[in-house]
Amino acid sequence: MEKHGIGRPSTYASIMNKIQSRDYTIKEKGALRPTELGKVIAKLLEDNFPMIMDVGFTAAMEDDLDSIAAYHRDWKELIRLFWDHFIPTVEAAEKGAHVPKELTDLDCPLCKSKLEKIWSRQKWFYGCSKYPECKYTTSEEALTFKKEDYNPDFNWEQSCPQCQGPMKLRFGRFGPFLGCEKYPECKGIVNIPRKGEALPEEMPACPAIGCNGKLTQRRSRFSKIFFSCSNFPACDVIVNQLDQLGEKYSSHPKTPYVKKSKTGKAGKKGAARSQKSYKLSKELEAVVRSASLSRPEILKALWAYIKEHKLQDPKNKRLIVPDGKLAKVFGTKEPVDMMRIGALLKNHMKS
Repeated sequence: MEKHGIGRPSTYASIMNKIQSRDYTIKEKGALRPTELGKVIAKLLEDNFPMIMDVGFTAAMEDDLDSIAAYHRDWKELIRLFWDHFIPTVEAAEKGAHVPKELTDLDCPLCKSKLEKIWSRQKWFYGCSKYPECKYTTSEEALTFKKEDYNPDFNWEQSCPQCQGPMKLRFGRFGPFLGCEKYPECKGIVNIPRKGEALPEEMPACPAIGCNGKLTQRRSRFSKIFFSCSNFPACDVIVNQLDQLGEKYSSHPKTPYVKKSKTGKAGKKGAARSQKSYKLSKELEAVVRSASLSRPEILKALWAYIKEHKLQDPKNKRLIVPDGKLAKVFGTKEPVDMMRIGALLKNHMKS
């Protein structure tokens, strides 16, 4: 971003946080990788909003905003020019933008027409190109699933370990598994071992005292194998290697799993940062009713005064129409744009 002249050091962190919190990217080995959702959003924007997706446009816009901050350009004129170009683009996108889909060479098992790869919220699925005449749909995972890739001795017809009811093949974030047909009433699952991996019945019993579960092999979102109790989350036994069980869970009672806090060490996050206090001029003191305040406190008190005395222009809320006291702070009786308040207050604040 810095190389292309877009963004600011103060905004980099928030940008990184936003593209990860919205699942547009995931972090792997210190690098950001776009998710399928991120790729779809990027393509949709590039196809329908080429102007704002152009790096050169973004860099030029930031230069224009800097010019406005330095009072070298009129902000109203810039906004007008932007909307004159942007509104037709939005209107065209509302009419022409569509859900991403791709025609494939795969045949529909019901009518033999070609299948389409269609995007839905967080992932792709396949549907018949003859919809609505043919309503066949299937997930991407189900379409590519092959039993030959898994342990040949696995019992695909086994009963639910919790209610003994029938199970069906399901697909989750970490791959295929057998899930109880009574879900969500029953949440029983059995993980399907791949070739070379141990069968569920060959796994050791859970070492937790009072637990009747067995260790099950699972995969993390990074495809890393780990082992946890089949009664999870009612039992918190979890290891990376089976030989760690004896050492880690010796004389360990059955304990419900408690999710770890993301904040890290207690008290490390959230410690209030002290704000620098300023000695205020008599003019500003008369408005905020205090001789010494921090900058955030000054702005809060000032806006409380403005709202209490209804000093905003009713036709343009950005303009502050000063009364006698505020005119002494602003140095003028003329309306003042709210964006200039910070600069005008500097003359009334001393360290």
